[in-house]
Amino acid sequence: MPESYPSDLVAAAAARSGSFLAYVPGYVEWLGRAGYAHATIRWKLCLVCVFGRWVEGRGLRVRDLDEAVVTRHVRERLDSGRRCHAVSGVLLRFLDYLRSAGAMPTPRAEAEL
Repeated sequence: MPESYPSDLVAAAAARSGSFLAYVPGYVEWLGRAGYAHATIRWKLCLVCVFGRWVEGRGLRVRDLDEAVVTRHVRERLDSGRRCHAVSGVLLRFLDYLRSAGAMPTPRAEAEL
């Protein structure tokens, strides 16, 4: 993890992330290597933490996640009147991270290519 990234923020985000607890430190490192600013990483972590609690509340596991689950989450947020600016994009990139970390399978259509 980049030394300049506050470890207390990572710990706080991990504690609030529900099902994603084990993946938060690696995700932060992945975002840091991609050149994201600390404020942007913080914002993305907040969205991932909300998603993690939502996933956990529905009894889903990381291996159950896919683009359709992200769409369902975003739709429920919209239906409840919450803002969803860029949520889908952030969560789809989080799925990319989980796949790259080997935590979930590659989508079937992509795997068949």
